[in-house]
Amino acid sequence: MRILQVIGGNQAKSSVSSDKLLRQFYTTKLSTPKFLNMKKILLVIFVLYASLAQAGYKKGKIIFLNGDIKEGYVEYFELATENKVSFKATLQGEKEKLKSDDLKEIIWDMGNGKHKRILRLKYAEIRNKEGRLKIFDDKSWFSVIYAGDFEVVSFRTTGKGLNAESHCIHWKNDDYATMLAMAGNVIGRKKIIRDRGPHIFKGKCDTLADALKNKTFEPNNIDELIAWYEKNCGNE
Repeated sequence: MRILQVIGGNQAKSSVSSDKLLRQFYTTKLSTPKFLNMKKILLVIFVLYASLAQAGYKKGKIIFLNGDIKEGYVEYFELATENKVSFKATLQGEKEKLKSDDLKEIIWDMGNGKHKRILRLKYAEIRNKEGRLKIFDDKSWFSVIYAGDFEVVSFRTTGKGLNAESHCIHWKNDDYATMLAMAGNVIGRKKIIRDRGPHIFKGKCDTLADALKNKTFEPNNIDELIAWYEKNCGNE
């Protein structure tokens, strides 16, 4: 039996015994190319897997309801209804699952000197013109977007075509946040702030509550409300 062997790209042809070719193939010492060294491949795969596994963890701090504090690495999430939080003392350490309802707040180090802080709170709504407050039992995670005498916290509602962010007011000694208004340029937003604001700030900053009620101050957004409070109510 004879086979045709093509050498290089010069199309030169020579006849070689198939038996001889097979002997050369089986007796040639095969070596793994440097770029296919299995030890290196396994090491790269391990490092890549470890990096992906740790990609969701950020340096942070967890504060419990009882005042205990854990510092290390906290898995990042954005779901307001997250029921469990993953924590590691070190990136290579064992994962610990913590119940969200045992926690008060989480602070993540986002890099470049920036931090993200979230609070575990109940949601509350003002239900009528008299200011009747309805506080719901279940807690959710709220993102802090302003912190002063009070905190402006937000949460996002999604599902069935809905994707809306709400701004709520949280007074630091309360375990709930009261809905103020939807974020963004929402129709009727100014009226909503004017209607709910007096009840939210009554007894906390009566100057602001009266100004909203009497329409001597009509903020267009949350930034204007904060600025007015800091200027006129900060020491009340």
